[in-house]
Parts: sequence; structure tokens; C-alpha cells
Amino acid sequence: MSAVHALRVFAREPNLISQELACDLECIAESHLSCNDSELACCSHIAAAEQALQRHFPDFGKQLTYRMRPLRDQWEVRGPGLLKAVATQVFGAASVDTTQLSSIQIELVHPLVGGDAYVCNETSIVMEAVLANPFPKIPEVGRLAWCIAQIMVRRAIETEGVCSDVSVELLALAPCLAAAQHVELLEFSSATVGQAAAVWRVDHKSESFAEQLHKWWQSVSRDNVRWTEKLSKWPLT
Repeated sequence: MSAVHALRVFAREPNLISQELACDLECIAESHLSCNDSELACCSHIAAAEQALQRHFPDFGKQLTYRMRPLRDQWEVRGPGLLKAVATQVFGAASVDTTQLSSIQIELVHPLVGGDAYVCNETSIVMEAVLANPFPKIPEVGRLAWCIAQIMVRRAIETEGVCSDVSVELLALAPCLAAAQHVELLEFSSATVGQAAAVWRVDHKSESFAEQLHKWWQSVSRDNVRWTEKLSKWPLT
């Protein structure tokens, strides 16, 4: 999975990784463009990226055991309460059931950009194994909660049969931060929305999106407001 993560970072933000690794990944990408078998090219691409990572970070496998400990320790303290608070924000107090999330697996990968995470599918999250919070005001357990919130939001929307072209990354931002405030992990404010969006690399187009997002969630976060109505009041275009 570290290889897939490296290729993803290189495709999106190549300037964030070391020049040496970027050169290797660029050569790998160019060497597989001529392959006619797309499945074979993909597998070869990943295998070559894994070899490149092994050359650059030969000890990562040995480091993973102690690299996962800080996040695990923080999650054991904050996670259960934060998870319940996120579920309450997304589904409403009467519908909180976090047992359905027990199947989600967290895949830790090499920290190429000093903190990153994203949802692969309904049961898998990839997260960089950083040893400390790169941004103390936005702790890594918040990043993980945001990823889980994306899965919750997607399920809530699909349950209601709602069609939306708004990214779940953006939709999950406000309920996650509101939940984080509930457990005294973060303050839910327009300033924090902007900071979290920058740290978690949430794409947005509006310069005033943080203030709009904060006001939107304050107005629609009542228990009886369905996601159909929440999305009808979405402030960003």
C-alpha cells in the first residue's frame, strides 16, 4: 500500500516528496506507458514503486511497529468518544451505532508528506505513520476521524437516496470538527475549518468557504434535519 500511496502523492503533488524519489517514480511512470496490457502495467507499476521505496526507506518495515504506537495510543484515549460524537453529528443522536464501523481497516504507510490520509473504500483507510502531530493544533486523531466521517456521510447520503456532486471530503469536514469540539479536541470555528482544510488537503474553490461551511453546519446540524435538506442548503458552488 505504501507504493500506491507514493504513486498517488507523485501524481497529485510531486513537489512534496524528495527529488530523488520523484525522479524514480517519474521514470517508472514513463517506462510503463508503452505497455498495452493495462492490468499488467498497473501491477508492474506498483511493484517497481515498491522497489523504489525499499531503496529509499529500507528500514520502514522495522519502524512500523513503533511508528503506529503514537496514533494508536491517542486513538485509544480519544477515539471512542470522538467516534460517537461524529456519528451523532452525521446520523443524529437517535441513530448512533458505531458497531457498523468495526470492519474499517487502517493501513499505515510511510510518511512521505509529513501527514496524510484518505479513504480507499467503505472498509479501508490509508494513513501516514507519523511519530508526532505535524500540526499540534490539528492532531492526527482528528485527521483519522475526518476519514471515518467521510464513510459515515457517504452511508447517510446513500441511505436517503440522495445524489450529490459535492465531495464527501468537504461534506465531512464540518461534522468532524463539530464532533471534535464536543470532546474538547478542537474548536469548531471558521478559523479551524480553514486550518483543517489546509492540513488535510481538502479541495475547495471559494475564498470564504471556511466561514460559509461553519455557518452552514450550525444551521443544519439539528437532529431532525435529513441530509436531503442539508444538501439543499449547501452554500458553496
